[in-house]
Amino acid sequence: MKGKNVFTQSEYEDLESLVIQRPSASKDEQKKIRKEMRRIGFYGGDDFGIKDLKIDDLRNLRRSGRIVVVNSKSATMPTPKSSVCSSVKQDKPAITIMCDGGLKSWVETGVFKAVSSLQEADIPNKPGLYCIKLREGKSMPPPFDQYSKNRNNIIYIGKASQSIRQRLWNQELHHKSAATFFRSLGAVLGYKPDRGSLKGKSNQNNYKFTEADKQSIIAWIEQNLEVRWICVTDNNLDKLETDLIHKYTPIFNIKKNPATVPELIQLREECIQIARG
Repeated sequence: MKGKNVFTQSEYEDLESLVIQRPSASKDEQKKIRKEMRRIGFYGGDDFGIKDLKIDDLRNLRRSGRIVVVNSKSATMPTPKSSVCSSVKQDKPAITIMCDGGLKSWVETGVFKAVSSLQEADIPNKPGLYCIKLREGKSMPPPFDQYSKNRNNIIYIGKASQSIRQRLWNQELHHKSAATFFRSLGAVLGYKPDRGSLKGKSNQNNYKFTEADKQSIIAWIEQNLEVRWICVTDNNLDKLETDLIHKYTPIFNIKKNPATVPELIQLREECIQIARG
């Protein structure tokens, strides 16, 4: 993505005003309008395939979730300076980047690795951030496939306060312990927990799939998903994760996401009710 797809309310209102002015403006004025829209971070042709943007196009982008409007003062990511394979330390909060790429661009510009090509030992046993993406040419059941394509196939972003290996490999990708992403993906793929399996449990939300279904979901993950991670030491790791979720609005992120997918929430609730019996 050349620009961004998350805008503050003020930025979005400015965009609407510029788009409305554009058709009646002279060629020179249109150039100035286009330059101002890019300054805000909107690239219609490059990011959304729309060359002659009209107000209905912009509003349709918002309704579909392809662009997101938030009420915060800023919709931009923090921009720590970095270089390839560098370690960067800054004054409060301290940030150490131990993987390639900068914190702002690692999701977009870094190399993702197919889950099938990885082993547990490949994942660092260090704190940081990780991103799960649908591989090119792969698909999910409708309507989730279109949601995914509209968001650059970035489907989940998470943080690991202690160990990326434990959080990403053991929990999210292999469900060795509770993992929100794995439960959500299983529901999207059509799997259901055993009826009444949560009866008597202290946690009435963390449903599980049968062992056979679990292995089928893992096999699907290996065939269809790719991942990338970045090792980050930062006292405000939660804020960094929040900023990334706001920027990319991955379809499987529910918390912190300004553009949650209602069909996913409905499927998860159905699974919870089945497991509660």
